[in-house]
Amino acid sequence: MKEKGIEVSGLYKQIFDYLDGSNSFTVFERWLVAHLDPLLSIASPDTKELLNTIELGRAEMSEGHRTEDEFKEELRQFIRSHPTLSTRFGVVATVTMSSNTTQSAPQVTVSEEAPRFSYRRL
Repeated sequence: MKEKGIEVSGLYKQIFDYLDGSNSFTVFERWLVAHLDPLLSIASPDTKELLNTIELGRAEMSEGHRTEDEFKEELRQFIRSHPTLSTRFGVVATVTMSSNTTQSAPQVTVSEEAPRFSYRRL
């Protein structure tokens, strides 16, 4: 079960690395494409909604309907409105973000019953 939690946490890590500029869109996109099947296989409706938001944003950017800054803001808004994601196996990822999202230090905790795996960016 731990691998499933790490997979969800890895998604958040990649999103935050992209949002804070640690990784480019290309790096984020490559990671996402490589991990999309495992993520979809464990995804609950809220995680699938996040993945759909990402896929729609990618498509809109490639067609010139959305800027990268608009896409990043869409991701920030999604995370603020969905601070907890779960998988169909019961693994939960919970995100805590500061109100200043451009300088946020998010914490992601992934657990089954009690926290077993944490990712914290300082």
